Amino acid sequence: MQEIRSPLQAQLMHWMVQPGDAVAEGQPLAILEAMKMEHELCAPCAGIVGVLFFPAGALVGEHELLLKMERSAHVPQGLEAESTMTTQQMVSVRLDLLALQARLEMTLDV
Repeated sequence: MQEIRSPLQAQLMHWMVQPGDAVAEGQPLAILEAMKMEHELCAPCAGIVGVLFFPAGALVGEHELLLKMERSAHVPQGLEAESTMTTQQMVSVRLDLLALQARLEMTLDV
């Protein structure tokens, strides 16, 4: 389990994750506010969010435990997550390409 602690004394403005969420390395976890400045708390590694120890709006001290998360090897995010295609999807994309090439060949002057 990876422990995420507050880097400074601040007010926990809001959580950007919930228990059970998969997060990627560098993904924002929470927003802290200190001296009228907002600080983004980011995940140090990829993993699954476990326990949140404070509710939004709570005052937290420096080095207080905010959440625990379980490390994982890799959590696909964004375009990488969208680009995971099955073999059947790849074949259908290829068939579309072949049909397009056949139509293009009809327009070529040979």
